Order: sequence, then C-alpha cells, then structure tokens
Amino acid sequence: MQDRKAFRRTLTTIWALQGLAFLAGLALLTSCNIAFDWPAALNQNVLLIALCAPIALFYCTVRFEGRIASGLGTWVFIMAFPMAFAPLSYATTALAGGSHLWDGQLATWDKSIGYDWLAALAFADRHPMVAALLRTPYLSIIDQCLALIVLLTLRAEYEHAQKLCLAVTMALTACIATSAFMPTVGVYTYFNLQPDQHANIALATTTREGAHVMALRDGSFAKFSFQSAMGILTFPSFHAVLAVLFAWSGWRIPGLRWGFAALNGGMLAATPLHGGHYLVDVLAGGSIAVVAIYFSEKLRSWIGADAASVSATCSDPLAAHAGR
Repeated sequence: MQDRKAFRRTLTTIWALQGLAFLAGLALLTSCNIAFDWPAALNQNVLLIALCAPIALFYCTVRFEGRIASGLGTWVFIMAFPMAFAPLSYATTALAGGSHLWDGQLATWDKSIGYDWLAALAFADRHPMVAALLRTPYLSIIDQCLALIVLLTLRAEYEHAQKLCLAVTMALTACIATSAFMPTVGVYTYFNLQPDQHANIALATTTREGAHVMALRDGSFAKFSFQSAMGILTFPSFHAVLAVLFAWSGWRIPGLRWGFAALNGGMLAATPLHGGHYLVDVLAGGSIAVVAIYFSEKLRSWIGADAASVSATCSDPLAAHAGR
C-alpha cells in the first residue's frame, strides 16, 4: 500500500509541476503584453489528456494496475509537456529582452576548446552524407519517447519512468532559468548564415527559431500560439539534456541499451550542427541532465518514502519479476 501511495503521489506531483509551469508561463506572457491564443490551445492533445488522465488516476487510486497507470500517466506527461513549458520559455525570453546576448561569449568559449562552428558547417557541407546521417538521431525525440513508454511499461519499470519524468521537468526548468540570465539567439542567427553557405545539406534548425527570439526581445511578438511555437532555447541545449536522459533510461532495457546509447550519442553529435548550438550549449545541457538524474532520485525518494519498486506490489504478473 505504501508503494502504491508513493506512485500516486509522484504522479500527481509531476502533473502539478506541469500545471504550475503553464500558469507561470501564462502570467509572465500577460506581464509582457503577449496575448495567448486560446483556440489553438484547445487541440487534440488537450482532448487526449482529458481522456487519459482520469483513467490513469483511476488505476493508481481506485484499482491499482501498474501498467495502465504508469503507461497512461507517462503518456499524459509527454503530451502535456510542450504545452506546459513552451509559454514559460517564450515569456522568459521576452523578459530577458533588455539583457545583452551571450552568443559572442559562447562562440569564444567554443574556440577556446578547439571547436569552430563555421568550419564544422563547411565540413558537413562537403560531406552531405554525414549531415544526413546525423539528422536522423537529432529528430528522434518523439520516437524515443514512445519507445521508452512502451518498453519501461512492459518491463514494469514504473518507478524509473517517474524518475525520468521528474528529471526532464527539473532539467527543462533549469534550462529556461539559465537562458533567462544568459540569453542567446543561436548560431544561425548570430553568424547571419545564409542557405547558400550549406547548399548541399538541409539543417533542422535555421532562421525561424532566431526570428522568434528577436521578436520576443524587441517587443514585436504579439501573440503566443501552440501552432507556431517551437524550441527557442539555445544555452543550455535541451536536446543534449534529452540525449543523456534517454540513454540513461534506455540502459535499463536489456538487449537495447547499446542501441539507445548509440542513438543518443548520435543525437549529441548532431546537436551543434542541426540544432544551431554552440558546443558549450551541449556540454552545459549534458551537465544539467546529470544533475537532474541525481535530484530525480532524491526527489522520488522524498515524495514516495523511497519506494523500492512499485512493481513489487502491483497486480501485474510481470511486476514481481521485473529486472532492474
């Protein structure tokens, strides 16, 4: 019973943190005189969340079924995640509009550790196959999220799934807070790159993200909408955060752990080029992920009295035999 309560408390805490992030984002957007597009917010994801969340709560309170509660609970988290944090990301970028940009300093730090972004771009343009190969892991976030939900649920890794959700939440909060004090526009905008400078390759990130940042900084960004919102954080890199967290979670899947490690190693390698990131962005994001892993363990222990494993007491037949 204690483990079930731990599971329920952790799940509701994760959702509550998302709700607080969303409300904070709304409040800050209002303070920046940025309108919120409510019709665009009422999309199919909201309907799916409204359908799945009560079912997940039912199966972790009234009738405990670990697989259903964990699978649906994590799925709700993933669907709600961009909706919860995108407004906050945009609002803090707008609030930092009066601060100087750190792109020049980050580019200098890159050179100090031997990384020349423009030289890397030229190399990739001369070897388009390399850029094409790196594009696949860079764009694998949604696929990996789905795969990890299914695999962790099938293996009754309910507690770890919750730690992953906590780590992602804490890491993105740290990234948004850091970007508020060290705002950037990203490599593509900072170097004023043009498509003819990489005519042989298609980059995943180009001018759109930087244009949103500049509009937020100069006050011309009038309305936030989920239909046009995108990832605008540069320093630290949230792609790097996810690469580390996905590899950490994938390591718990015997037979696939090296596959997850390789795929996310590829994501890390692709992030400077396809994400328009400085190398130090990636190093900072990876460091934040490691810290988030540590605190997710501590927070899960604090919330749930360090439940050894929810699967040990659930009614699923595989739960008692789940490998760790």
